[in-house]
Amino acid sequence: MDPWIQRDSQAPLIKETQRANTHLVEWEPEAETTFKTLKQALVQAPALSLPTGQNFSLYVRERARIALGVLTQTHGTTPQPVAYLSKEIDVVAKGWPHCLRVVAAVAVLASEAIKIIQGKDLTSRLLMM
Repeated sequence: MDPWIQRDSQAPLIKETQRANTHLVEWEPEAETTFKTLKQALVQAPALSLPTGQNFSLYVRERARIALGVLTQTHGTTPQPVAYLSKEIDVVAKGWPHCLRVVAAVAVLASEAIKIIQGKDLTSRLLMM
């Protein structure tokens, strides 16, 4: 599960938009409900906060051979996003099994996060799905 937006809530919309005739979307009641749920989740998603002097956590997942991540810092008791990161993984790593592609995703996004964290500690957390 993504920390901020439920992955399963997007499934009916993804199914509708991946058909051959994408210009003719059959808007079922389930798709309407899903759209409203997703829209509400996006509106309530936390805004990016400015980096502070604290250490960082990087939440990473790999999906469709793309590394996706959220760089966070803890403010109080909750993690607040500082940056949303995404980058295509290496051509060679695309052919690897999923478990190794996730490791490649962490490596790719950690190298991007280093540009932001200014020498602070970085903890990576995998979101396996």
